[in-house]
Amino acid sequence: MGERTQMLVTVKIDGKEKVSRSLHYQWGYGRVMLLDALHLGWLMQLTSRYKIEPMSERELSDFIVGKSTTAFANFPYEDEPYPVSWHIKPYHETLENMFLHSDHNDGYAHLIIEYPTDSFETKVSLMLYDNQTRPVGLPRYVIRGNGDEFAGAPFQSRYRWLLEDCDIRLIEPERKKTNDKEEASTKQSN
Repeated sequence: MGERTQMLVTVKIDGKEKVSRSLHYQWGYGRVMLLDALHLGWLMQLTSRYKIEPMSERELSDFIVGKSTTAFANFPYEDEPYPVSWHIKPYHETLENMFLHSDHNDGYAHLIIEYPTDSFETKVSLMLYDNQTRPVGLPRYVIRGNGDEFAGAPFQSRYRWLLEDCDIRLIEPERKKTNDKEEASTKQSN
């Protein structure tokens, strides 16, 4: 990917959103945000829900931002008042907030961490978006700008393997032909 990318990290406990915070990556050519998604996803899988559950929204947000390898908070609540028309609810940002109000962008991601009631397993999913906010697969995501130079086919195959090994589902649109028309549907790899 190019110079600036954003990732929304959403943490849910028992199906209810606890925190949703967007992160900003500067000079994120090719793989910086992708590697941070892998890092944060795996870290949250290794972190017990019993450590996450008692945290306040701010503590969990600070935990996510602090554990990120290179990012900073996209919307620093304490420092900048945002226009009411932006509809940014602190610690509960949406994809729309990120899409509409981020710095000039070369791509987005959404990392979803779920701690379900009926399981001790943490479920982690990753979805990628191009700079027009359309869901895209990994090859299309990295080919924008100079990204393919830094995240070509060898990186992509190893990245997919790491996601699978860490039990992080990469959700990608699938192209299929029906009646001479291409339709996009969502598939989960892994």
